[in-house]
Amino acid sequence: MVDVSCDEKIVEEIKRLILEEVGVKGIDFLKTRIFGAKFYIDLEIAVDEDISHIYEINFQSCFEKIKNKL
Repeated sequence: MVDVSCDEKIVEEIKRLILEEVGVKGIDFLKTRIFGAKFYIDLEIAVDEDISHIYEINFQSCFEKIKNKL
């Protein structure tokens, strides 16, 4: 099997969902891959300094949204 990038429509939807999260200032790096039936996302974001410690919890819901959309 060979991994490939997600198509642009999926990447744009991922970006939109991430940028909707409160405190996200921007996406610094985003790389997607499909391997078999799974999607992989490598992501670096810029967040508000004051609330960066809560993102581990908040992004679980964001990743669920992405998973449900794909």
